[in-house]
Amino acid sequence: MTGKTLWQSLKSLVELDKQVSNIEQEIEFAKKGIETDNQTLLKLQQSMELAEKSYHADRKDSDFAELNVKDLRDKEVAKRNQLDSIQNPKEYRAFEKEVETLARRLADMEASLEKAWSKLEKSEKSFKQAQEDHKVKTEQMVVDLQAKQEIINEQIAKIETLCQPRAEILKVIPADWQLKYERMRKSVADPVVPAVQGSCSVCFYSIPRQDMIKLNNHGVLLCRNCYRFLICEEK
Repeated sequence: MTGKTLWQSLKSLVELDKQVSNIEQEIEFAKKGIETDNQTLLKLQQSMELAEKSYHADRKDSDFAELNVKDLRDKEVAKRNQLDSIQNPKEYRAFEKEVETLARRLADMEASLEKAWSKLEKSEKSFKQAQEDHKVKTEQMVVDLQAKQEIINEQIAKIETLCQPRAEILKVIPADWQLKYERMRKSVADPVVPAVQGSCSVCFYSIPRQDMIKLNNHGVLLCRNCYRFLICEEK
C-alpha cells in the first residue's frame, strides 16, 4: 500500500464520517422535536381532562343546588297550604314564622343556584373550547410528528447507504490505524489534518526532521503533540 493511498483513504473516511455525523445530528434534532411534541400533546390532554373534570364538578354542584331549591320550595308550599288551614292565632304566627324562614332560605338558595348556573355555563364553554383546541392542535401535531418520523427514516436510510463505501475504505486502512482513528474521532472533530510547512496545521507542533522524512515516505504520521493523523499533501 502506498502512502498516498493510505492518506487519501483516511481523508475519504473523515469526509464520509462528517456526513454521517451531520446526518446523526439531524436525526437527534428530529427526535428532540418528537419528544417536545409528545410533551405538548400530553399537556393538551391534561388541560382538556382538567376542563372536563371542572365541568362535571360544576354540573354536579348545579344539579345538587337545583334539588335543594326544589325540596325547599316544596316544603314552603306545603307550609303555606298548612298555614291556610290553621285557625289558632298563636299556632298561625308560629307557622307564619316558619314560612318566612323557609322563604328567606329559599331566596338564598335560589341566589346560590343562579351563581351555580353561571359558573356551570362558563365551565361548559371552557370545556368545549378545550375540546376544540385539543382536536385542532392534536391533528396538527400528529401531522408534524409523522413528518419528523419520516425525516428520521430518510436520514437513517442515508446512513445505511454510506455504510458500504465506509466498509470499503476500511479495507485499505490497517486495523491498528483504524483503532487509533476511532479513538481520535470520538474526542476531536478533525482527526486527520495536513502538515503545513513542517508543522501540524492544528496544534502547530514543529515536526522533527526524521518524522518529516517518514511522513514524506509514508504519507501519514501521528502528531507527537495532539496525536492527530498528519497527512502530507504538499507534494
